[in-house]
Amino acid sequence: MRIPQKWSDLKIKQFIELRAALEMRDIESLDRNVLIVSALLDKPVEWVEENLSLVDLTNIIGQCTFTKELPPAKAAKRFFLGGKLWRMDLEIKNILPAQYIDISLLTKTDEDIIENMHKIMAIFCRPWYQRKYNSKKAIKYAEIFYKDMPSDFAYSSALFFYHLYTASLDATRTYLLKQAEELMKKVEAEQARLASNGRG
Repeated sequence: MRIPQKWSDLKIKQFIELRAALEMRDIESLDRNVLIVSALLDKPVEWVEENLSLVDLTNIIGQCTFTKELPPAKAAKRFFLGGKLWRMDLEIKNILPAQYIDISLLTKTDEDIIENMHKIMAIFCRPWYQRKYNSKKAIKYAEIFYKDMPSDFAYSSALFFYHLYTASLDATRTYLLKQAEELMKKVEAEQARLASNGRG
């Protein structure tokens, strides 16, 4: 039985399950600990209940002190996963409207970011040879990331992309407001011109 020692030992699936278990407050502590260990070991709850003692549960949780802090932030333009080289879009100018729409649906709350890390990664990452974003392929990539991607890498990258997305939304909003102001000035000027022509 391999006990994880750092965030990179956990896959996204385990990370999501672990965060959910750690945030549960309305269940018995034993049930909560079983869920935590189930996530840490990537074993079904039934397996944990039938194979581990209370002392085992306590020891495993005690050895996983890294869970007390979130993974450090980092993002990379390229990474290997499942024998493939993958690319990340780290430039706002390269992000397509379809990607904005997809990520806006996945990041309504902070909890959504955690639960959808693998989907967020799939929106911004694709195999090296694939040039453009494809939402149907992204669904397949999300499944791969969910099972195989180290959680520390996914968490920090998903946060990076979320901040990139919100920054670009702010920039877009500012641009659109400026355009709307200029349009209103033109409309007001045209109305004033027409009004002065009507008096003449």
